[in-house]
This record gives sequence, C-alpha cells and structure tokens, in this order.
Amino acid sequence: MSQRQGGYAATRFLIELGHRRIAYLSGQRDDRARARLEGYRAALAEAGLDGTSLVAWLPAQATISLGRKLTEEMLASEVPDAIFCCDDNIALGALFACQQAGLEVPRRMSLIGFNDLEFAAASNPPLSTVLTPRADMGRVASELVLQVIATGKRPRTRRIDLGFEIVARGSTGPHLVAS
Repeated sequence: MSQRQGGYAATRFLIELGHRRIAYLSGQRDDRARARLEGYRAALAEAGLDGTSLVAWLPAQATISLGRKLTEEMLASEVPDAIFCCDDNIALGALFACQQAGLEVPRRMSLIGFNDLEFAAASNPPLSTVLTPRADMGRVASELVLQVIATGKRPRTRRIDLGFEIVARGSTGPHLVAS
C-alpha cells in the first residue's frame, strides 16, 4: 500500500469534515512515517492550509505514552481542531490526553490513527483509523517467497498494492465552530 496515499487520505478525510487546523503526531521517523507526513502535507497544501506549526514528533517508539506526551505538549502551545496520528498507539494516547484536558472527542477534537489495531474499535469513543491489510501483506509476501523457492523464478510484478481503507468511527466528526 502507499503510505503517502494513506496519509493523504486520512488528512483529506479530516479536511472534508471541515477541519482546518490539523496536527500530525508521530514517533520515530521511519520511511513509512515520513511517507505519511508527505501525504499529510500534500493534502493540506492542496486545500490551501498550513500545518507547519502543528507537526510534532519524537524519535521514539510509537506508544500510547508517546501519543499522550506529544498531545499534551501540542495542547500547551496550540490547540488544533483535529489530529492525524501516524499510528493507532499514538492516537489512543492522544485520546487520553484530550479527555484529560477536557476536550470532548469528537465534538471539540477529531482524532484519526493508522493501522486499525484491535483496540481501535474498542476504545471510547472508537478510533477512526486507516485500515492497512497487514495480514494480507504478510500472506502475499510469503506466497511469493514460496513461489520463488519452488520455481526459481522471480515474480513479474515487483509491486502489489493491497490498498487501504478509511474506517470512520466515533473519534471523528464535523468541525464545530466554538461559540
């Protein structure tokens, strides 16, 4: 799947809900996180939005604690109306930080994660996320390896894109103008 397109689609989803101040939170900057950030930036630029001051990351493993820390730091300086988290662990931490700060999700803050980890559907509210077909990716890759072993020939196709899907749940909603 295209990580860049996944990041673009997640950000575009928030923009289509009316959000204009969209933050991006990430842990370690591996190739996937960088590609998601590129997609985020592309979607904002296309919409004429600037998120330069709303990007936060620490070179650490993407954990729930990191998501909470990044969100607390973000909220201390700027309060976006939506947050795109490069991972569901970070999104769950962001949810906890928003709840602790008294920001109703999704009424006051929309959150979307990435990967559709098992807990995403079970959180309160359930996390919107980008579903990645991780099990299918592993299955297809192992089938190709077995095929190469059996035949001695490389597959003709060098890239197989299994796609992704935006899963809208309770952590995202339309932007409401504060009164």
